[in-house]
Amino acid sequence: MLRALPHSTLAALIVLTSACSDSTAPPPAAARPALAVGGEHACAITGSLARCWGKGNDGQLGIRLTPGDTTPVIVAGAPTLVSVIAGAAHSCGLNSEGNAYCWGSNREGQLGTVDPIEACPLPCATTPRPVAGLRFRVLAAGSEHTCGITPEGSTYCWGLNDLRAIGNDGRE
Repeated sequence: MLRALPHSTLAALIVLTSACSDSTAPPPAAARPALAVGGEHACAITGSLARCWGKGNDGQLGIRLTPGDTTPVIVAGAPTLVSVIAGAAHSCGLNSEGNAYCWGSNREGQLGTVDPIEACPLPCATTPRPVAGLRFRVLAAGSEHTCGITPEGSTYCWGLNDLRAIGNDGRE
């Protein structure tokens, strides 16, 4: 069960609890809770549902634009995800086949999508959009960029290249 406690000015406490088991084997990856904390929001996967809470004015909760929500809300339109990451104002997840989906702010291209994007007021997506063309083993989020490692071991990054964060010499 996932519970978000009321926000305080010092910290927000997130409590994840799960049923105990006599087995010493870890649960399958899809059954383990996944948690990611971004700039002013957080996301988790419990069971087969992706849920996010916190500030939501850039679509990073995966629902309509909202100033914020302290209750975890189901990410609208998300496929079944097995992992989740969070940047400053964007979130992404992977399904069991390695397909990546991202939502939230796309101000710097951090969603990795060529799909038409909403304006909220900056470019964003309030529902998960696929990162087309590649499959990944793992994703990681920076403030306004995202990186992924493919099953073959290649690393791809997209979004803001401030201080060469995505590993190229240009700002593209």
